[in-house]
Amino acid sequence: MRRFTLFLFTILLILALFIPVSAANHASRVQMTANVAGDESCQVTIVATFHIEQNDGELYFPVPLDAKNIALNGSRVRTSRTSQARRIHLSKVFKNMTGDFTVTISYSLPDVIESSSAGAPQLQLPLLSGYESPITQLDFTVTMPGKVTTKPAFLSGYHHAGIEETISCTVSGSTVTGTSLASLKDHETLTMTLDADPEVFSVTPLDLNESNTGKIGMIVCGVLAALYWLIFLRALPRLWRRSAAAPEDVSAGELGVVMTLGRADLSLMAMSWAQMGYLQMRIEKTRIYLFKQMDMGNERSAFEQRCFRKLFDRRTSVDTSSLFYANLCRTVSKMSPDLQSLVKPRSGNILLFRALAALIGLFGGVGLGMVMTVDAAVPFVGIFSMAILGGVCGWLMQIPVSELFLRKTQKTLWGLISTVVWLIFSMVAGQFSLGLTLVLVQWIAGFMAFYGGRRTEQGKTKFSQIMGLRLYLLTVSRDEIYRICEADPEYFHKLAPYALALGVGKQFASKFGKSLYPDCPYMQLRTEKIGSAAKWNELMEQALRDMNRRSRLLVLERGFGILASARSQPTKRSGKPRR
Repeated sequence: MRRFTLFLFTILLILALFIPVSAANHASRVQMTANVAGDESCQVTIVATFHIEQNDGELYFPVPLDAKNIALNGSRVRTSRTSQARRIHLSKVFKNMTGDFTVTISYSLPDVIESSSAGAPQLQLPLLSGYESPITQLDFTVTMPGKVTTKPAFLSGYHHAGIEETISCTVSGSTVTGTSLASLKDHETLTMTLDADPEVFSVTPLDLNESNTGKIGMIVCGVLAALYWLIFLRALPRLWRRSAAAPEDVSAGELGVVMTLGRADLSLMAMSWAQMGYLQMRIEKTRIYLFKQMDMGNERSAFEQRCFRKLFDRRTSVDTSSLFYANLCRTVSKMSPDLQSLVKPRSGNILLFRALAALIGLFGGVGLGMVMTVDAAVPFVGIFSMAILGGVCGWLMQIPVSELFLRKTQKTLWGLISTVVWLIFSMVAGQFSLGLTLVLVQWIAGFMAFYGGRRTEQGKTKFSQIMGLRLYLLTVSRDEIYRICEADPEYFHKLAPYALALGVGKQFASKFGKSLYPDCPYMQLRTEKIGSAAKWNELMEQALRDMNRRSRLLVLERGFGILASARSQPTKRSGKPRR
């Protein structure tokens, strides 16, 4: 008897291994209704009933990765992305409760029509996207915009095409209905394919979803910028020949004007004027003073004469750290010298070309914004912010390339920072290729802007001569420098302003070695000896930074000044004044 009881107990244990545990979480029923529109989009509504036995707060229901406008029980809901789907957080509804619950999920699919191998339109509709628990029964109803004449096919993640044996499907007019004949396993994926009516989907409409809205705008603006450059700015540069001298009528502060048709730099102009003998520079710690030595005559250009008169007027000295000098620096940077001798009358505007190129960044920001804010409660704010960021970054990213052959300014640093920021946002949005494409496009645009403008023969000659001087400063040998310095001991100081303006001051100074170099005749210093040419170059670079420091901070000073004046104004009091 004891042996029989033990044998029976063993049989019961073995059978228990094959009996399913009903206490596990599962979806008892999932009812799906899908309406396919003629624009290839699809509106999906799912009514799902869940049996929850164990609720740890981590309950999700997956929907297709490209689902938009996702709502849970009629309210927008946040989702998280995986490599294959978007997960809806059901904990918003269930919290820590257990039992049977029914929820309604709705979303839209922007494009469910694809081309088959024969080129005909074909419906590709995901029915399940991998729910983590089993599904007892699946019911679906799919309504097409035209009559359905073929039988649908099904593809499962577990059973592949063999899943069709467990699905009962009927076709009536434009509607396909079906139900599963057996429970579906956990993490099951199921897709229905159906040949669509070619007459309904013969013309694919413009799909303005997050994947290509920005790309379309980028392409349009890119084409417009390229056409504008070809029609109004096309100019092929001349070959550069080494030249040991700059154009006689161009100061160091005007090199950028000749090369990029940009703006002049007053501080570099002042250093050139000091080298020519029009003024003397005195350096006292972080303050630089300019002392007038003689008037400027007709030997210099009308633009230089006008700037020189504005600098001194009735003064004999100017403190470069003063508000007057800072305002004058900004005024000169906004002034355009007479460009008629450099460009032809019908030459286009480089700023307009750069703006068209920056619009490429704006539309790139729209694309990233739509991707990053797809689940946000107020997506417009994010899209608008990313569009502004893309436009600003696009404009700034052009500067490092356009200043490639000039002295690097603070704008160059901002351009490099903008490049890094844009690439980071692109990686966060999962659109790194789009971000990298925009960076390359903006660099190309900056390079094209550098060479832009239909130049006159005189403009081409000056440009070629300046680039030849830059090439000479980089390639001159020490033996050649030694021979020149024997005849002209102040040779470095004469070319130093131009070397600084062209961004090669350090390289040019290194050609003179580490030996002691004579004092600069147009700079007065408190120290007795500076040292080598490299030390003089460092001192001149620091002097330029000190001269421009106040002008760079002028915008902030004015902003804080307005705030301070607004706070200092007395407030009005109501009622009678006190005696």
